[in-house]
Amino acid sequence: MHGPTEDIAAGEHWYALGAFLVCVIGLIFYMRLQLHFSQEGQDKDRRIAIAKKTLQEGKMSLKGVLKSQLQIYQEKSGKKAQGGYGSLSQNDATGSPPPEVADMLREVLYDAFQAYDKDRNNELEKSEIKVFLKDFHETISD
Repeated sequence: MHGPTEDIAAGEHWYALGAFLVCVIGLIFYMRLQLHFSQEGQDKDRRIAIAKKTLQEGKMSLKGVLKSQLQIYQEKSGKKAQGGYGSLSQNDATGSPPPEVADMLREVLYDAFQAYDKDRNNELEKSEIKVFLKDFHETISD
């Protein structure tokens, strides 16, 4: 555009307004997206903290905490338990749980695992497992 400054400014103010509105809308969308992601993380962290607390206080058994966590996973993923015992596996030879469930188990049980791993070898021996399960109100036989 060529001409007096006022004419150029008058012609460009609509472009500037349009760009400003696009930026504001983009910012609002970005903030809503970030809020959504942070709330998902907080919900997960809150569930893990509650699970740890109820285990430590003896208000719920290990089976009870894990069952509720597995039900939440099943509802979100749409996957159902395989077999009649509420177990989840990836249908592989190891029978290991899906990564989401394994991560949740790690988070819930990490502190307790460290407390019961007396020799600090990152493995629970048979005697350590018995004490671990007994303290979490689970009954096992030899």
